[in-house]
Amino acid sequence: MNTFQKIKSRIKRFVVPALFRCGYYSWLLHTKGRSNRCLILMYHRIGSRNDAGGCLGGQDGISRSSFEKQMQFLREHMTPMPLSVLVKSLKFRRRIPPRAVVVTFDDGYADNYLNAYPVLKKYRIPATIFLATGYISTGRRFWWDQLRAMIRQNPDLPLVMAKKGLLPPEIKGGWFSAGQRNQHELVESLISYIWQHQNMRPDKWIELLEQEIEHDLLPSDDYAPLSWEHVQEMSQHDFDFGSHTVSHPNMVHLSSREVEEELGVSKRTIEQHLGRPVEGFAYPIGRGEHYDSRIKALVQKVGFQYACTAQLGCIWPEKWDIFSLNRISPPSSLPYFVRDISFYLTFPYPVTSHGDRVIIG
Repeated sequence: MNTFQKIKSRIKRFVVPALFRCGYYSWLLHTKGRSNRCLILMYHRIGSRNDAGGCLGGQDGISRSSFEKQMQFLREHMTPMPLSVLVKSLKFRRRIPPRAVVVTFDDGYADNYLNAYPVLKKYRIPATIFLATGYISTGRRFWWDQLRAMIRQNPDLPLVMAKKGLLPPEIKGGWFSAGQRNQHELVESLISYIWQHQNMRPDKWIELLEQEIEHDLLPSDDYAPLSWEHVQEMSQHDFDFGSHTVSHPNMVHLSSREVEEELGVSKRTIEQHLGRPVEGFAYPIGRGEHYDSRIKALVQKVGFQYACTAQLGCIWPEKWDIFSLNRISPPSSLPYFVRDISFYLTFPYPVTSHGDRVIIG
């Protein structure tokens, strides 16, 4: 970060909270917000601690206290609506309510039940959770959390990986001389590398590494997936559920037969547990390079009625695709959360400035 960027960042840290406290962003929403536009929020983990990243690192969660402040703001200033209602409004060209917002979660962490569910019930806000069904009720960590845990509890694992040729050169070269902070960045780089590896699915890659561990990993309820009992209970209280595949693969690296299996098995599994059709899907990772026209066609072929991406953007009449619905990943800070929402719903081509983060989910 150069000097200009540092100065800009410091100014922003002062200006954004000040504008929030004086009510500027709320004023924008209520007086300048564009009609017939909607935001879909994308969450992953809702931690019980202030450090939402938890002991394994990562950047895909916020604390319960931050989440509650955000939901309170949505109830007081926005119009929360179910994702299924938004989809029907888009399909049948119905008018979207002013300041409409939809809450979604990806993956299916147990903390969605433990920490998000009570808050959403309190503020009467509906939500949709997209489940990676291969993890539900297994007690196993999602593969990216498992990798973080393996390296944290087995410091020599990177050396084993290097000897087996499993570390890419750009990571191998800097791993053993890096400090703790840089090692965290290298772990995240390794997760991205595994995700992009075309010759092996991420879950198989992790299974290979697990064979090198001599002792069991310490349990971590913070990173456990939902159970089907949780899913069934929430489905009775304004929660809808969609598919996020079975194993959370990078689908562009799979054959069409493999993609159909991931989609179909996940869809049928949720339907069997809930006793009703599953209409929604969310692409794993969900950036533009992680799905294409082939994947979108297979999503429709399997029987889904809509699909969400992780492409940043709002839903507006002039620009939407029912199988590429944009979402935003909210920042944890309430002032920045309100700032981003007000900008998206106010300006013609809004862009968040909290960073285009690549989030596993």
